[in-house]
Amino acid sequence: MALAKKWLIEWLAAGKLPWTCREWKGLSAEELAEKRREKLAAEALVQKRREQGEMVGDAIYSLPSATYCQGDPSFWIAKRRIDWDDNAAYEPRVHGAQALGITVSKTHLLAQLPEEPRERVETPGQAKAAEREKMGPKDWLAWARNEYRQQRNERPNAYISRLHDLMEKTGNVTVVWTFKTFRVRYYEAVKADQQTVQKAR
Repeated sequence: MALAKKWLIEWLAAGKLPWTCREWKGLSAEELAEKRREKLAAEALVQKRREQGEMVGDAIYSLPSATYCQGDPSFWIAKRRIDWDDNAAYEPRVHGAQALGITVSKTHLLAQLPEEPRERVETPGQAKAAEREKMGPKDWLAWARNEYRQQRNERPNAYISRLHDLMEKTGNVTVVWTFKTFRVRYYEAVKADQQTVQKAR
């Protein structure tokens, strides 16, 4: 886990892993400049009162050193506090940037992982068998009509909806048709079956 966290931060900082978040809080360049002016004015006022003999506290606090934006790799370069449990990261400074609900690109993440066996090693034969399990949409429709036959009191539209839902959920088809396309292809298949029966007679 420690190594995974280390790699993740390194890839984010290097720009190898695109990221985004559900909510972003951060100052713009203009806002940061204004906060710096306010801080300087507060420090000058404290110094003036001190010179006048007043007992005053310090106006010392750290502002962000730069501005960042959502998806910016540089957000991860400087030291950041990361809340792994709540999926958040923030700059530990007053008005520091915050990223909440962070997500990364799965494609880029998998590309960064070492090429080595993970939990389960698949032989080439197993991989090919898995690939063969997926069918083209026409073949899948023929298979589904045979495996999941229309029930006695099931209306055609209900049956078509049931098969289309199955197509979306099974994951063993190369292309998932839209419902409209599926409906057209279903009736084409039924018509073709009827023509085959008539020719056989």
